Amino acid sequence: MTIAPEDWWLHCPHCDRWARAVDHGVVRVKARSKGKRILGRCSQCHKLRWIRVVSQPPDWAPPPGSTA
Repeated sequence: MTIAPEDWWLHCPHCDRWARAVDHGVVRVKARSKGKRILGRCSQCHKLRWIRVVSQPPDWAPPPGSTA
């Protein structure tokens, strides 16, 4: 099973913001992980946070209020 680059999401655990990783320049090719985190600034809470990089299945719907 391959995960397409557009199926990766960024999640800020502090303010619960979800955003597509490709929209923010994060491209993961042939990558699989369960605990990937990157240090970045959340555009909603404006703080430097450990942002989770999460892969989602194709039939998954993003939470309301996400930038999808």
